[in-house]
Parts: sequence; structure tokens; C-alpha cells
Amino acid sequence: MSVGIYVTVSAIFPEMESTLETLRSTVRQLSRTDLLFWCARVNSVLTAQSDLSHEQKQVFAVRKFFSEDEIIRLDRFCSAAGCPASDVTIFFRGQILELLRWAVLYCDDQPGDGETFDAPETRRAFVQAALIASDLWSRRVYGDALTLSGGVDAARRRALGPLRKATEGNLKSAHLSQDLGRGWLLFRDHMPRVDARFELVFESATGLSTEDYFICWSALLTNYLKPNAEATIFSDSTSASKTICPDLFRRFLALESQTPDELRLALWPGMARDDNLVTAAQPYEYRPLRERPILRTADGRMIILDPIFASEKCGIGPLFHALPLSDANRLFEDFGIAFERYVSDSLGRAFPSAYGLVTPLTRNISGRSASGKQFQVDACLNYFTDLLPIEIKAVWGRESALLPENSDSLLALLRERFSVAGRSYKGVGQLARLITAIRERSWLGPHGEFSDARQIFPVLIVHDRLSGSPGFGHFLVEEFRKTLECDIQAEPGIFQCGILRVFAPFVLTAEDVELLEVSLEHTGVRELLAEYNNRSPDRMIPFSAFLAELSRTGRVFANRELAATSMHVLERAMHRLFGVGRTCD
Repeated sequence: MSVGIYVTVSAIFPEMESTLETLRSTVRQLSRTDLLFWCARVNSVLTAQSDLSHEQKQVFAVRKFFSEDEIIRLDRFCSAAGCPASDVTIFFRGQILELLRWAVLYCDDQPGDGETFDAPETRRAFVQAALIASDLWSRRVYGDALTLSGGVDAARRRALGPLRKATEGNLKSAHLSQDLGRGWLLFRDHMPRVDARFELVFESATGLSTEDYFICWSALLTNYLKPNAEATIFSDSTSASKTICPDLFRRFLALESQTPDELRLALWPGMARDDNLVTAAQPYEYRPLRERPILRTADGRMIILDPIFASEKCGIGPLFHALPLSDANRLFEDFGIAFERYVSDSLGRAFPSAYGLVTPLTRNISGRSASGKQFQVDACLNYFTDLLPIEIKAVWGRESALLPENSDSLLALLRERFSVAGRSYKGVGQLARLITAIRERSWLGPHGEFSDARQIFPVLIVHDRLSGSPGFGHFLVEEFRKTLECDIQAEPGIFQCGILRVFAPFVLTAEDVELLEVSLEHTGVRELLAEYNNRSPDRMIPFSAFLAELSRTGRVFANRELAATSMHVLERAMHRLFGVGRTCD
């Protein structure tokens, strides 16, 4: 976790102010489609899976758009800030998406669209607009949330939403094998077992089977979103018509793409560009970009606007396509069960039973105490004196709750979904309730299997990647501590509860679990969690950041199951779309 320096517009263009009025007058100089395409191309370099360093990505954009004089001002800014170039950020995902938002509202296509960025004055206007968008993004996302008013604990609670948005604004894509492999296993394996009607509902909503959906995404991303490169412009003639199933691929492209006019209506419903209600603080709902992350122009050109939203469609797209024709509560409940089984399978591969031995892993444990209290644990690793109870959750937050001024609403939502709200125990609330029962000896498992426990590592596994944002784990530690009612801190990150030594809860995302699956063949899970606890006893540093540190030492390994599954999907794409061994049907 390091602090970066973000370049302001005044550092490069001292005469410019970071206001919406200035941004509006600047972007109006630019041709809409050209601007959107360049936003997509820069965004791809910044966020797509790549072996380029942060500095190399920034240099790519600087060389594209900065003049010599502007580079000199940038060097002066870095020197004055006293930081190396590797810590300086000029372009980032949140900024580009912010610029895209204002571009669809204020820009029109101009004569020569397609070549307007050849002119130096156009590239300069793009840099100016991007830097102003960066400042507007920062003010909208953070507001006054990072002040220390009320103390550090109050500041941390206020900052939960903004830190999540900041993490989202600087995300990098996961490996395609993770999103594609996870999506295939969830929707081709687990969801049909939970809900036999899901496939029919998805086909009714999209005109595609889930198999064809994943096949088309795999073909598109591998062909037009190359590592270390700008997003590729493609069209029907360079994609659908080159397959042996052009109608299938055209249906897919129509499903996942939108025109600039459609994007404007989706991002600014019922609003005109000169509407007095349009302000820089306007909430930004990414849903239109998530739903259709491909831009389609009137002449048929297409480009992937955001690699992260595109790859996320591989992992979760079928769920939201089926939503309009489904009972939402039932659908999300079914998906939660499917996700729990997916994670459970991953744990089963990481902790397999061997001939003559008993696996430490038990799944779906439930029972009642003598007083009638119901207990349920999604999974548990039992090493007799060491216990790892695991809860698995697949829930999403509301975008409106992430605004700085809505921190109280966000805290209430998080308690409802991950802790304790009224008499409802979820996530760390369930874990604390279980540990309390073990401490009081009121419930020790269905067969007394927890009776020897002396050290407990509670684990919460979540689907939402952004639940691994800074501060989320710390908030859940405080919620866990209150429910556990055990304030004796044996050492940082560890509570002493009677005879039990209880670690603060560990929050892992689906991606973390996937990366651990093979990595745990080389490192014990208890040792790894204890190492993370030493690194971040207050859980302010996300587990994913800890894994990123470990990966640089060669201790983190790719997931074999997801790699094999994604290769299986790619092979099916070769058969289905490109005629390797078959024809279209």
C-alpha cells in the first residue's frame, strides 16, 4: 500500500481551472467519436492484463499526447513533489471513465472524425480535459471524507465508500482465465444444478445459450484486447463475417454494444447538456457501461470501452442478462448458492482427501445447541486445536451508498449483509456467534468436533472484488469484536477469549481463493494467514494487496482448474466460430 502523486491540470496548464465549465468548453473542441475511441485505447493500456509497469503505462500516454514543453512541466512537477516518476499518475481508469461521461454529454462529431487527433491542438485539448476530469473525479469521490474530524476511527468509517470508489478507479483486469473460467464453471456447472430453468431464462432474454455467450466473449477478448497494447478497433467485417456463424456473433455484438447516443441516454437519462441540474458532483452510475461495454458507431466500427467491465461480463454477465425475466430475490439467492458451491469446490481441490488420510475440510456444517440455537457454517478446516471456520457470501452494494455524504447508509448496508442487523447474523456476525458458542461450550459442532479448538482463524470469502478495498476488512474487524464481546487483545490482530486465541477475521475475495488454491501446495494456510496478520493486524491492507506482494517473491501460483477451463472454452470457440472440426449449426 503506497501513496501516489496525481498530476493536476494546473501543474501542466497553470492558466486553467478545474471546473465543470472549463471542462465543458474544452471537450466541445473535440470530436465525440474520436474522443471516445481514444478514451478506450488509453484505458486499455492502463487497465488490461499486462506486464507493463505503472511507469511504462504512463509513459505510453505521455508520449502520445504531451508536447515537449508539457513534458518539461511534468518533470518539474515530479521534482517539486520529491517523488520518483514511478509514483506519479497522470492517467488512470477513474479519470478516463469520468472524461467519457462528459464526452457523451457535451461532444458532437466534427468534420474529419477519425483523424482529428492527428492535430497537436486536439491532443493538447485531450490532455487538458483528462486532467480536469481527474480533479473532478477526485472531488466527487472523496468529498470531505478524508478529514480527521471526529478522530481516526470516524474518518475510517467515512472513507469506506470513497476508498472503494478509489480502488475501482485504479483497478487492473484479472487474468482472462480467472473471469472466463469462473464464469463458465458458475453458469455452465453450478447454476443449472441450483435452478434448472436458468438456461431457458437466459436464452429467452438474449437469444443465446450460455455456452455461445462465453464462446463469443472469449473470441472477442483474445482477438481485440491484446496485452501491452491499445484496444483494437473492429467491426462486423473484421469479426462476425470471419466466423462460420456470423448471425450468432452479430447477435452477441448487438447484445453487448451501444452507440454513443444510446450511451448518452443511459448515462444522462432525461437530461440535456445545458440542464441546470447537471453538476460536477452528479452521481455516476457505471451500470450502462457494465451492461454494454462495447461502443458501436454509425459506420459499424466498434471498440471495447473498458477492459474490466468487459472481462467481468465473462464472470457474471449471464446473471444480469437473466434478471429482467426473473424474480430478483430468488435469482440472487440461487446465485449465492452456486457461488458457495464454486468456492467449496475450490477448497476441496486445495484440501483433498487422500488415501488413508482424512481431509481437514468439512462443508455445510449445521446443528442446534441444547438451548435450540441454530448454527450453520459454510465450510471449516479442522486441525483439531486450530480451527478455520469459513463463511461465503455473494452480495453487491448499491452505488448510491458509496457517496461520501451517505456513509451512514453504507455502514447500515454493510452490517445488514456482512455483520449483525437486529436479530440477523451474517458473515463475521455468524463467525463471532459460532466462536462464542465454542468458547461457552454451548455448541461444539454436530459431533463435538470443535471441542479441542484452542486457536481460531475466522475467514469470510466474498464474491465482490471491490470488497477487498482498503478499510472494509478493518470495519468488519470492529463489527466482529463487538459481536464477539471479547476485548482482551493478546497481541495485534488477535483476541484472547477464555481458552481461545481468536484472530481478527480474514476477508478474501473469489480471486484471492483462486490464487491460493495451488499456492497452498507450497505454504500452509495457517502460516499464510498468520503472516498476513503480522503484515496488517488491523486489516486496513486488503488480503489481495498482501498476495500481490507475495507474488513478487514467486510464492503465488496460477489456478490450474481455471486455466484448464478457460482453454476448454477457447477450444470450443475455435470449433464453434472458426470451423475447426465442425460447421455452424
